[in-house]
Amino acid sequence: VAQIYLEMGRYDEALEVHRRAVEKLENRAYVPPDKRTEMLWLLASIYDARGDTELAVRTAIDGLRGLAPDFNATAPYQLPDPGQVIERKLFLDLSDQLIYLYEKRAKEETGLEYYKYALETAENSIRLIGLLRTSYHSDDARRMLQESSSDIYKAAVRNAFYLYEKLGDPQYLEKAFEFSEASKANILKQVLNEGLALRSAGIPEATLDSLDQMKIRISNTENTLNDELINGSPERVIDSVSAHLFTEKENYQALLRELQRDYPDYYTLRFSSSGINIPPLQEKLKNIGSSMVSYFYDSRYIYIFYLNGDSQHGYKSDHRGQLSENIEKLRSFLTPEAALKASEEDLAAMAEVSSQLYTDLIDPVIADGHILDARSLIVVPHGVLYYLSFDLLHPPSSSNDPRDKEYLIRKVPIYYIPSYDLWIRRAVKPENFQNPFTGFAPSYDMPSADPGNRSGYSQLNWNIQEVESAQEFFDGLSFSGGAATEQVFRDHAQSSGILHLAMHTEINDREPMRTRLVFTPGADTVEDGFLNLYEVYNLRILAETVIMSACNTGYGRLSEGEGVLSLAHAFSYAGCRSLIMNLWLADDQSSSRIISSFYDHLNKGENKDVALRAAKLEYLNSVDRLRAHPYFWAGLVLQGQTDKTSGNTAPWILMLAIAILIAIGFWRYNKAVLKL
Repeated sequence: VAQIYLEMGRYDEALEVHRRAVEKLENRAYVPPDKRTEMLWLLASIYDARGDTELAVRTAIDGLRGLAPDFNATAPYQLPDPGQVIERKLFLDLSDQLIYLYEKRAKEETGLEYYKYALETAENSIRLIGLLRTSYHSDDARRMLQESSSDIYKAAVRNAFYLYEKLGDPQYLEKAFEFSEASKANILKQVLNEGLALRSAGIPEATLDSLDQMKIRISNTENTLNDELINGSPERVIDSVSAHLFTEKENYQALLRELQRDYPDYYTLRFSSSGINIPPLQEKLKNIGSSMVSYFYDSRYIYIFYLNGDSQHGYKSDHRGQLSENIEKLRSFLTPEAALKASEEDLAAMAEVSSQLYTDLIDPVIADGHILDARSLIVVPHGVLYYLSFDLLHPPSSSNDPRDKEYLIRKVPIYYIPSYDLWIRRAVKPENFQNPFTGFAPSYDMPSADPGNRSGYSQLNWNIQEVESAQEFFDGLSFSGGAATEQVFRDHAQSSGILHLAMHTEINDREPMRTRLVFTPGADTVEDGFLNLYEVYNLRILAETVIMSACNTGYGRLSEGEGVLSLAHAFSYAGCRSLIMNLWLADDQSSSRIISSFYDHLNKGENKDVALRAAKLEYLNSVDRLRAHPYFWAGLVLQGQTDKTSGNTAPWILMLAIAILIAIGFWRYNKAVLKL
């Protein structure tokens, strides 16, 4: 009743009803802590609505303290440590509302104290999110937690950056960067932690394989259950599959508990967090001569964190609430139809939105004298920025000719990383692979075993040439036409340094986990020929580089706190160090040309980011006005590690062998001369 009066704006009556409800509650023998907290929070909401923000804040704090019965406050605004909280999810939800009250109170005062309280509350909440995440064993549960907590991270960055602006204290800039980093790629970080823990704790390989097989069975059963629900199967069938899934999950958790008991280091390593450590990051940036630009945005501002080997800077750019709209508008120009039919007006409109994004995202850093002096630029995206190729951003210009634009890629090599933490921890190169290179180029003109599913796939005219061209540089394997099957991929995926997938992709917006790579139709006698997203997540692929020149391999559903759930994300999850992916529908001919040139530069010993930039510039500088449209070249982007590939060894081995033979020949010749 008090809630109804509150919504009606009858605050005095709401307070009276609330008072009587509290009296009844106090007469009970036992009042659950969460019930008492909810009553206090209703009271805080009434105080807030009638304009008494300070009383609302203090009442809300009392409510939160009630969720930690053993906590004794020593300061007026002090909150319990996350480890003391018994109802953690409720505490987290209410902390978000307390931050709102603090920010409202801060605007009523002239000082900065309430902004600091808001920041402390957000920081406390982020520690609590970490505790909650470790208690969840499902990636879906972790993802839902991250999505529901996004406002906490935004509040943390917002308040830390505001205090940095007002006080000029670099610790607040570091905090803002830390919270930005903590909001990104958390499932990828978790799976990396788990992988390192499993292998560092001395767990037998057979046990690791058992865990992998259990995860695959759980994933397959989850998808079976989903199919049964969609198809409206009988309740007894759904119950049977659900029971089977429950048993599989119980068995998996039981094995994890055994590992925790028998290998104590496993649990510690699995849930460890490296946090943010700026000096080692700057040392690495200095060693490779690169700069890093990390982005975070909310409904109004873009927060830009710039680091190089010697300094760190923070910038705030007002995107006027139009960031998502501008990126969507730019992508509308990057389709085959739009590129081939682009009028002068279309080119002008595309240039306008591209230069606006350049102004919002790049100008603040370049205006301060940074980026252009770096050997390469590392971009850490956030949210919708995952859909953007920074290559094609450019300052305003009068010409509509795409060849005349001062694209960012002309100034510096660019590559992307999901988070700084992942980039640092995946820096170690894997050991030598059985196959330095394995390429797949399916054919789509063969008779299909299931024509209803496959009839819509057009033949790719350049993919086989693309893969065979790559084989000129590597001592590896290639499978084309009928040999490019899903089963052959599975047989070779774990033993290949470079995996090259030149094939069709089928995007499923309704069920993102069923987005899939399409191998040669009808040629596989074991698998169905579709490699689904959920299947990739359950593979272990430790390839040094995966090149996916297929369409939309970097596109998928945006997940708050994780990024885009794309094929590229799935391969990264599976263990790949670096990926080349396509952010939109690929043009077969131009992609093939760029990738072939990329391999040529790799073979010359160039780093991956430098090689990809060189390939794009060679293309851009040699085509006509139509083919210079960004659709044809800007969609291919590099994510992950950029060091020289260890796959391109065959030519060097041949040269070394020739040099040794020549040396032996000279030695024998000189020996013969001496005998004479």
